[in-house]
Amino acid sequence: MPNYPQFTNQAGDLNDNGRDLANFLTANLLKMQEADADTLNTYPGPLKYLFHNHKVSGMTVEQFIRDNGKSAALNAWRIKEAVEAQEAQKKQVKETVQAANTLAAELESVKAQLAEALSAIKTLQEAKAEAKPTKKAAKVEATEEVEDESEAE
Repeated sequence: MPNYPQFTNQAGDLNDNGRDLANFLTANLLKMQEADADTLNTYPGPLKYLFHNHKVSGMTVEQFIRDNGKSAALNAWRIKEAVEAQEAQKKQVKETVQAANTLAAELESVKAQLAEALSAIKTLQEAKAEAKPTKKAAKVEATEEVEDESEAE
């Protein structure tokens, strides 16, 4: 036999699971009371069942949980778990996107630093090339100096 969550204790009062489910159902019941008919049709069956019983007979959330602990309330519990899992997944996706954006910004910063470093290296290489004459150029300059001295004498 499957291990179903219990929503009430032996005295018939709501336990932790029951209170948790009651909070979930109450929040949804409030939303459903303000919703239009098209929006109401988007809610899952157990929530519509609660809404109908609440409207028609004034059933409270606690009565719904006690009277339907192995059927509609159990299905509502599963829906609550699925909603919580979706919310956790949305939160994780949001955190992942934020981390990816942070990494992208850091990458752009590193790219800018690399471009600056490459520019500095290129400038230094050009300055070095201009400052250091080749051996052939040095010999030509030396020969010209000797010729200039010879002509001067």
